Amino acid sequence: HQILPLDASKYIKKREKNLIEILHAWLKGQVILGLSIFLATYIGLWCLELVGVSVEKKFALAFIAGCTEFIQYVGPILAPIPALIVGISLGWKAVLAILILYLLIQRLENNILVPWVMSKSLNLPPFTILVCMAIGASVFGVLGVIVAVPIAAVLNVLVHDLIKWRAKKAKKS
Repeated sequence: HQILPLDASKYIKKREKNLIEILHAWLKGQVILGLSIFLATYIGLWCLELVGVSVEKKFALAFIAGCTEFIQYVGPILAPIPALIVGISLGWKAVLAILILYLLIQRLENNILVPWVMSKSLNLPPFTILVCMAIGASVFGVLGVIVAVPIAAVLNVLVHDLIKWRAKKAKKS
C-alpha cells in the first residue's frame, strides 16, 4: 500500500532537491548563529576586563556558548552556567557582570540575530520566523521551537506551489 497518493509522491520526488536545499539552508543558518554567538561571547568576555572583571578561559567559554546555540531554546539557558561557575571564583561583581553579558547576548540573539539570519538563509520574513517560533513553542514546547523554522520554510514552498497549481487550474477552466 502507498502512504501518499500517486500524485503527491510524484510531487515530492519532483521537489525533493528543493526541500533538501531548504534544510541545508536552515543548517547553514544554525552554523552562522553558533559562530555569531561564539564571537559575541568571546568579545563580550574580553570587554568585561574594561570594568575590572578578568575572566580566564574566554575561548572555552565562548566555544561552549556557540555550541549550545545548536540546542534550541535550552542552549541559551545552559551557556552561561560554566561562565557563572568561573565568575563565582572571582566574586559577586564578576557573577553579575557575566550574567548581564549573557542576558544581553541572549536578548540580541532572540530578537534580532535569529530572525535576521534565518530570514536571510531561508528567504522568509523575520516576523514570520518569530511567529513560527512562538507558535512552535506554545504548541510543542522545546521540540516545537527546534522544528518550527524548517517546517515553516518547507510549508512556504508547498503553499506557493499550491497557489501556482490553483491559478494554473483556474486558467484551464
